[in-house]
Amino acid sequence: MENKLFIDTQATAKSKEATDIIEHLPDEIKSQLPNPEPPFPNGGWLYRALEPYYTKQSIDDVCEAMKNGEISSGTKWPRKMADAICAQYGVPVALPTSSGAGALHVALLCADIYQKEVIVPTFTMVAVANSVKLAGGIPVYADSSVDNINPGLKEIQSCYRADKTRAVIVCHTYGVVCPEIEEIATWCREKDLVLIEDICECMGARVKERDQATGGALYSCHSPQNKYVLAGCYGDFSCASLYANKQITAGDGGWVHARDIAHGPRLKSLINHGFNPSYHFLHFETAPNAKINGLGAAFICSQLQNDNLNIQITKRGQVARWYREYFGKKDCVKTGKIKLINSDTIKGEKGCYHDAPWVFGVECCDRKVRDELRVYLAKPDIAVETRCYFFPLHLQPVNYLEIARDNPQSPVGGDSSVAKQAGRRNPGSPTSPVGGGTNSTFNMIAANTTETWKCGCPNAAKFAATGFYLPTHSFLEEQDCAWIVDCVEGYFGGEDEKVGKPLREKGWADKARLKLLE
Repeated sequence: MENKLFIDTQATAKSKEATDIIEHLPDEIKSQLPNPEPPFPNGGWLYRALEPYYTKQSIDDVCEAMKNGEISSGTKWPRKMADAICAQYGVPVALPTSSGAGALHVALLCADIYQKEVIVPTFTMVAVANSVKLAGGIPVYADSSVDNINPGLKEIQSCYRADKTRAVIVCHTYGVVCPEIEEIATWCREKDLVLIEDICECMGARVKERDQATGGALYSCHSPQNKYVLAGCYGDFSCASLYANKQITAGDGGWVHARDIAHGPRLKSLINHGFNPSYHFLHFETAPNAKINGLGAAFICSQLQNDNLNIQITKRGQVARWYREYFGKKDCVKTGKIKLINSDTIKGEKGCYHDAPWVFGVECCDRKVRDELRVYLAKPDIAVETRCYFFPLHLQPVNYLEIARDNPQSPVGGDSSVAKQAGRRNPGSPTSPVGGGTNSTFNMIAANTTETWKCGCPNAAKFAATGFYLPTHSFLEEQDCAWIVDCVEGYFGGEDEKVGKPLREKGWADKARLKLLE
């Protein structure tokens, strides 16, 4: 709660700057911008959208690491973490990182995407596009498919250019596994494209049961101790996040794993400033510091072992089933006023993928209903926190600013106050092979940025305009999901318009967490 108040204070201080920038955006972007968030209810949220979940073993391991001075990235805990990831996914290479974004960054550097195009979903978190740009690549935005928040093979193929495309990123957004991941993986192999799976929101999610006859040999990375093929088993690289809102968490952190053992040495170098094992202080490429610290690794190790990840995925699946069961009885679903996240494509455990979304989404009939419903749920007597779906990457204001703010003729360029607020870059040196200047990478980004806001992507835009997600975490029980569904129906004036008193008191999830730690 304190963090939320702090963030709100910072946002208020920056609101005028944001308003000044928004005023100059193209109509294609401005017309689709989301409304400000609903007001923070007095007394805080009764149901927060997401809750960190961990056990006493995580805390005990951190205490052990601290007592033994094992707090850096060079201790046993990151190595132990890497071993657990390799065992879980059946891969030969896993490198713990400081974040999911850091994992994406080093995977893209290892894939050599500099000045090449990388096909990415437009409907995902901004870290995906940022990582492509920071690695020197050019993101090309693929629309969602008509009935799934992820792009299908057709949408990805429409972005492909034989002489330009180097890689494809599949994100399994909101933990909904891309239904065509196998087809996409096969096509990428045929086209000699690097496939990167972003599993930041779907760690442990099941794609299908393993083929017992072959052991899943086609992709040669399925763990023999897991009866399911997991998301993250199809990419040449897969990247995960351990942020506090994820199924398992270290507060921050992540990892990158690879199917080819040959990637190991370079990934190890890339997460550590480009250190060379033969010449310790000679560096042959520019690389970030993306290592996880020993305490973060210690905190996550037990969560990666003893089937704990599968337990969390199973609980998410149960929460999703409770929501579907109770929504299925409500008029708001029966009359089409709202639709549940990918409800037409869920096929269960033995079908295409397991119904265990990271967050449970609701898509309204239009944007007005979505925004009013979110405000209704934020009322102090309900206090259910919700979050809008992602705003599409191709419409992000940064794409316009990267082009416009270095143009003196632009209203956000030159020496204008808006350009300064937006962080105008210094021009690069034309004599440098990479553009020169102190911000040469960002100058290269501007040179390769197109007017992405004109590329369409109508399916993603519709999801973004009408969708939001409800509280989804491991402390929720059936009675909680039922009450939240009653509150949603109450907005539409149905039989549950007069919602009964909440079943919980504010702070209940914190008490439940403390009980776990006894």
